[in-house]
Amino acid sequence: MVKHSLDDLPMELLTYVVLELPKRDLKTVCLLSKRLCAFAKPLLWNSVAVHLEEEYFNAVNTEKLRSASQNQRGNLLLGTREFHVETELRMNAMTGRCRHLNQGDEVEEDRNEVLHAVLDGMQNDVGDVDCWEHSPQLDFRRVNNEVMSVLLKCKPGQLKTFNWNTGLCVPQPILGPKGYLPLKQQNLETLRLVSDGWCSAQRLHLEAFIKLKSLSWTGLRSRREMAALRDCFKVSSHQLVQLHLDFLEWALIRPDGRDSIQQALLGTTRCAGGYMFPALKHLSLAGYSFERVSKQLATAFNWRSMQSLSIRFCQDWEAFLKDILSLKKEINIRSLQVQYSPKRNPGGGDGSPAIESFLNAFEGLEELFIATNDATRTDVIWEAIIHHKSTLKSLVYHQRYRNRERTMGLNFVGDRDLHVLTSLPKDIDKDSSLNPLSQLDLEFLGICCTINNLKHIVSPFMNKTSLKVLHVRLSGHDFGPLLRVWDNQRGTSPFRPPPSYEDRVRLFWQFADWVFGPDGIRSLHILAFGDFSYNDSYKVFNIVLCRNDEGQGTRSRKPYRDVTENDHVPQLRLKRFSRALQACPSDVIIMNPAETDM
Repeated sequence: MVKHSLDDLPMELLTYVVLELPKRDLKTVCLLSKRLCAFAKPLLWNSVAVHLEEEYFNAVNTEKLRSASQNQRGNLLLGTREFHVETELRMNAMTGRCRHLNQGDEVEEDRNEVLHAVLDGMQNDVGDVDCWEHSPQLDFRRVNNEVMSVLLKCKPGQLKTFNWNTGLCVPQPILGPKGYLPLKQQNLETLRLVSDGWCSAQRLHLEAFIKLKSLSWTGLRSRREMAALRDCFKVSSHQLVQLHLDFLEWALIRPDGRDSIQQALLGTTRCAGGYMFPALKHLSLAGYSFERVSKQLATAFNWRSMQSLSIRFCQDWEAFLKDILSLKKEINIRSLQVQYSPKRNPGGGDGSPAIESFLNAFEGLEELFIATNDATRTDVIWEAIIHHKSTLKSLVYHQRYRNRERTMGLNFVGDRDLHVLTSLPKDIDKDSSLNPLSQLDLEFLGICCTINNLKHIVSPFMNKTSLKVLHVRLSGHDFGPLLRVWDNQRGTSPFRPPPSYEDRVRLFWQFADWVFGPDGIRSLHILAFGDFSYNDSYKVFNIVLCRNDEGQGTRSRKPYRDVTENDHVPQLRLKRFSRALQACPSDVIIMNPAETDM
């Protein structure tokens, strides 16, 4: 038998194989032969990332990336198509990050003249530029300089994706009116921004990206940002496929600024067919208000081609769903997320009629993520969920309530136990057929539930082969204030979870013994516990277990183990269901500064 290696593959097949490999495996391929190294090494730089150390932005170091531009084989960054600037975005630090809060709103125009000198080749060393931003703080200036030093090594017009995932305002030299991206990278197709919505100094120039197909912007608030959004839509609304807009809380926006936010969407010119966004397939809105504009906005999209819809913490969201149905158009949504809470939607009532009507109006949902308040009739929603039983594969259901009592000086919102809802059958423990989950063949289930009752709730899956991932949901934000109170009372001691959390963890391990054991759910591959929202921002609380087949049935080893970064198959499953794991986060990512002391 003739043995073949990667080195023997024809170029077309080799390209296909190598492009499917994760970056760590690409590095291994580069060691196999000179031919493979010459072929695969440039692909290592197809996507590059500048990582910022949270709270220590001046520690950013891009030396490795810059050295790639001076490689003996040439500038490896000339093939870069994706550029990421990112940090961990820890939730307790996601406020007051803007370096301009105390510096005034205006940016001096002559600062950008230095940038023009660099772009025009008059200066070769970006390190000579000592005034990228008007902020006097060294750490933010260092971020500007380091990021720009790498961007300037990329080939003009080559970038397809730019991701600013920092919670900081975007520096003017990067995305301002005379910034590098609008001038030199106009072929961007994907733009993702997580910026500081409390900054009123940034002026972003988005209308230069005439090929933009995907826009995600978290932290929207100021009039300048609304103007940038409107200008962007003038050139891209007809071709946008994905649109994610996460506004700061509506209640925190001044009344005179609310119209500009609503008009950012409604001010778009309608294209052929009467739609403002005719090509859009994925729509996500958070912190928006549909008051007085729901009918207009419902007609802006082609619901026949829309594949996913997400509405989180939006005012008058019920009216929007109702107005979509009033169009009497075909709906082909495959993924739906609806979230409202007693904290972010104060005074909100029972939203179950709106959800019920919408779910019953079409078929074919594959993903459904719902987070409600304590006024919601759960039985009505569950009956509507069953309407999609033939196609539904991923389900998240989370209910929150406002605690009327003040605990440790806090008036916080808590998770409500699915099992004790009065609308569910009282004898659900005795007859699993009364459990609505018995009618669903789910692959992923995420629920918030007291661990003591969890076994009875998921018992229908003991006789099924569908369930692969079970997520016991926890709202990490609830524990943040408690931890701060604990730290304030006892000084800077090492981290220690509150007792209520420790009790949940102890019960969780008992449940894990059962669910992975011989009498549990044999199809289950992964059991997750905690809050995985916003790219695992609450990871200190989280637990992820996978089935340990070698230990099954033995006395010396558990039938499960922790999932590690090197567990290829479990990590692939987690990636597959990442949307479900991160669905319906308990809070917003850019917080009101006043809330940090809540």
